[in-house]
Amino acid sequence: MMPDRSISYPPRARGPICGLLCALILTGAHANAAAQADICGNIKKIFQSGKYPQYAIPFEQIGLDHVRYEFDLDKNGIKEYLEATCGHSSDAQCDMNLTMNGKQGIQFSLPVGIRLLEINNRVYIVNGISIYGNGKVEWGNYTVHGVSPKRLRVVCK
Repeated sequence: MMPDRSISYPPRARGPICGLLCALILTGAHANAAAQADICGNIKKIFQSGKYPQYAIPFEQIGLDHVRYEFDLDKNGIKEYLEATCGHSSDAQCDMNLTMNGKQGIQFSLPVGIRLLEINNRVYIVNGISIYGNGKVEWGNYTVHGVSPKRLRVVCK
């Protein structure tokens, strides 16, 4: 059996300090990957079980193609807003603006069909799924994005 060579260290980085430091870094990376896989699995279960409304962040319809979500992303008691202006075709995009503490935050675009969820005090944008009136959920090429004050990051695809 061949040894696993997927992780290699520079020759002088094999001492006891790097051993502990490298182990901590690798453990953190594995824990983060496991946490991301967990949240993706939980989100899929939430939609499949019909419990989506318990986690959904409600939105206000501002116009025909404009919605506004309100939440407290950094848990400081001040509401943040995510405003989305979306096209009407199945392949349209939603242009989004995140406003935090009254200041413009990040701007980004995602395909239409977005849902915002709050799970364990974190905000996630899920897109690429369809929810029908009978409760049936259809998973297309769905993506889960984690929202933070400074950036949007892909959690899973």
